[in-house]
Amino acid sequence: MTPHRVAVSGASAEAIFGSTSRGDTDALSDRDILIVDDNVKALRHWSRKLEEDGWSVASYTFAKLEALSRMGALFIQHLKLEASIIADRDGRLSALLRSFEPRRDYSRELAENARLAALAGEVPLGSRGALLAADILYVATRNHGVLLLAERGIHCYSYSVLICALEDERLIPAGTSRDLASLRFLKCLYRAGEAAHGEHVPEALDRALAALQAYQFPSRMRQVAPSAIVHGPAPEEP
Repeated sequence: MTPHRVAVSGASAEAIFGSTSRGDTDALSDRDILIVDDNVKALRHWSRKLEEDGWSVASYTFAKLEALSRMGALFIQHLKLEASIIADRDGRLSALLRSFEPRRDYSRELAENARLAALAGEVPLGSRGALLAADILYVATRNHGVLLLAERGIHCYSYSVLICALEDERLIPAGTSRDLASLRFLKCLYRAGEAAHGEHVPEALDRALAALQAYQFPSRMRQVAPSAIVHGPAPEEP
């Protein structure tokens, strides 16, 4: 975690993490950067500038990052294992990461993540709705894998490595990691504002959900009129 690159913002602490730090970027990768400072207004300014330059910014005050550390949040473990610190004015970020120890029980976070996954079970009609479900399911699958593996003392944050580890640990059925791999591409389509036509997206989602049936994920994706999602089902007549 020694600084080795030129800082790109004026924040007190700054670090590259994710695939850019690991060196396994591909065409679908984000460029992840962490900036930390006590000045919220300055963080907002630097976040805007970095996003304009194509960075995916994680912006935190030191108080917020310290609170996450006390909670045992695995984002801190992610940074501890993979972050390349490029600025750390007072050494506070380095000290926080060195002292962090993950928990062994993440049952509360797993339950919260299951509620996120449930949102993929009912999405608006149309190709964009199906891609929205893929985006939700990608995030929920990644969160689920990170948490489940952490309870076994395994810490990995690359999505492709993570889903293979789930299969190796027999936490998903053999051969289904490839079904989960498709979610990453579909998520990128959604975030790029693209559409996908035909039945291949719903079919891919059904295969991914089938791989996660041992957990509290939806059994299938259902597409409904947007009004049904906003207002819920009509009340039954007495």
